Amino acid sequence: MAIGWLIFEDLFTVVALVLLPVIASAADTQHARLRHRSSRRGVTIGAALGKAVLLTALMLVVGSRVLPWVLTRVEERLTRLFTLAVLATAIGIAFAEC
Repeated sequence: MAIGWLIFEDLFTVVALVLLPVIASAADTQHARLRHRSSRRGVTIGAALGKAVLLTALMLVVGSRVLPWVLTRVEERLTRLFTLAVLATAIGIAFAEC
């Protein structure tokens, strides 16, 4: 039960972090025209969620097939660089989310 709750919290946090820039920009443009604001906000939210879904699908494919293969090759040939490879991968994935 606790593991399920932690997974739910992680997923909710990702959605909140994706929508946070949209909410912040909506608060900044609160004095803009009221008619066009809601349609722009819907498009912006849709684009943000679409990017998150695309990145998640890409990471599922790359993370389950390509990444283990690459890390296995690095570990077989260059054992001392394995930690650096893992760190570079983590930083690259974090940069891709931005």
